[in-house]
Amino acid sequence: MGRPDFSDYVVHFTSDRPPLGIDHPNNKDDERLREIARLNAKQRLTLILRDRYIRTTPTPWLNVPACCFIECTWPSLMDNAHKYSPYAIGFSKKYIFNKGGGPAIYMRPDIYLDQQNFVTSKAQGYAYSEKFAAFMVPFVPAYSDKEFKHKYWKDQDAVDHTREREWRMPVALEDFTNDDIAFIMVADNEDIVYFQDLRGDIPYDKFLVAKTCEQAERLLAAQVV
Repeated sequence: MGRPDFSDYVVHFTSDRPPLGIDHPNNKDDERLREIARLNAKQRLTLILRDRYIRTTPTPWLNVPACCFIECTWPSLMDNAHKYSPYAIGFSKKYIFNKGGGPAIYMRPDIYLDQQNFVTSKAQGYAYSEKFAAFMVPFVPAYSDKEFKHKYWKDQDAVDHTREREWRMPVALEDFTNDDIAFIMVADNEDIVYFQDLRGDIPYDKFLVAKTCEQAERLLAAQVV
């Protein structure tokens, strides 16, 4: 794309936190989510690379399955490494798009409810297919007025993930190859040895080391002063 504010790549971060949606009443018996919750960020990336499979997890708003990615500009990569973990796997947008993925749809909750009222599917409980709903993300920014938050968001905390420029897939990502992987982010050089022992077929040049990236970020920031 040739622009510093866009990237040709998206990245899936792992974290130590429980999967979103794990506390939803409909998911209380989902042992698959409980299994993920027992793993830390490094163990989750281990599972992804071992099985060549990224599972879907429930979205926090509509509780539908989705596989989530974040657009990989340099600031986004480093910000989210601090937010989630230094463990991640990146793919080209072209690859994810052709697997059924695409940009998330940031939706004001009042527009969502208006559509619900216009056409309501009694079978599903909302006016969208599950596949469409998988792409939807609530947009209730901090600058929303109090009346709006009270009426449409039940006075909950603001939600604004637009800086992530999230991509989603309504299905799991499976059977990807080393050629499909753009990069793998790990915490340090010891992790490269660990993951190459796990899968000896992963080329060394696929790895990004978070500590090295952080050092480069500090050096580049010092030059801009």
